[in-house]
Amino acid sequence: MKERVQPQAPAGTDISGGSVLPLRVQASVDRKIDNGDLYDAHQLVRTLFFRFMAKRETLQAVELCRLYGLRFAGLDQEALAVDLGMNMLTALEASGTEEEETAPSEPQLDQIIELFNACAAAGDKKGVDKYKFINRALKWSRTPQAPFGHVRLHRAAADAYWKERRYGLCQGHLIYCRDPEALSQMLKEWQATGYLSERPFFWLRLVLILLCLRDTETAEKLLDSSGENWTSFEVPAPLQLAYLLVCACKYKSGKLFDLLKQKYHLVLRRDPTFAKYMDEIEKRTIGRIQRPSTGLASLFSSLMAGLTADDEA
Repeated sequence: MKERVQPQAPAGTDISGGSVLPLRVQASVDRKIDNGDLYDAHQLVRTLFFRFMAKRETLQAVELCRLYGLRFAGLDQEALAVDLGMNMLTALEASGTEEEETAPSEPQLDQIIELFNACAAAGDKKGVDKYKFINRALKWSRTPQAPFGHVRLHRAAADAYWKERRYGLCQGHLIYCRDPEALSQMLKEWQATGYLSERPFFWLRLVLILLCLRDTETAEKLLDSSGENWTSFEVPAPLQLAYLLVCACKYKSGKLFDLLKQKYHLVLRRDPTFAKYMDEIEKRTIGRIQRPSTGLASLFSSLMAGLTADDEA
């Protein structure tokens, strides 16, 4: 798959450091920042950004937003930094081609993640502005091969949520990273916040989600790291179901899948989303044709919306 081409600067233009701007203009912006006139400095940077965009100098526009976004983030001005991050994405969107097959380039991803991480370290612990930025970046990075967005952006978002102990939202991004070790570590931290009787359901829910994504390998490795003795009769029912579902999906066994739905129906009734996950697994992973559904994207969008509402309550 092709990468999106980074636009080239005009001949003779050096965009390293602050030289994306003429020295006189750069000095004016820096002076405002040094004097504490952050709003005026931000407005001046925005004006310069739109001038670059009017001349279709998207590379300079991206670099301008990156440089001053990092500067504002370093001053704990998350909102101002994120606003420039949004403008940076506007420039990246404008610099792209109409080819849907092209993926973001590594330098483009580096620019976004660098600014997002700086924003994540600034402002309030649970500021929402930075997540609007990374969510828009994820939407921009979608391709047919990565319909939910680029894995590097998901990892950046997951790490930020993890640091804030917002485990549900962290999981919503980490599931795309194919990292069973990180998922296991996060899950062990998360389950410690719940009741003892609820802990097996944390594992079952995550396994169901991974199987919806047809990521049987990660689901299997995740369970291997759970510390359970799978030959013991004392394995909790939700974990029994998770383990056997992985087996059913690994070997495409519709008979085993049907048996598990019957035997563990009380477990599956514990959470209304479990039935929806099972329907998706039956269709996508087991390979059966079922009645039309709203699709995996809709299911995960509903889940993430619920997690966001719970987390902000």
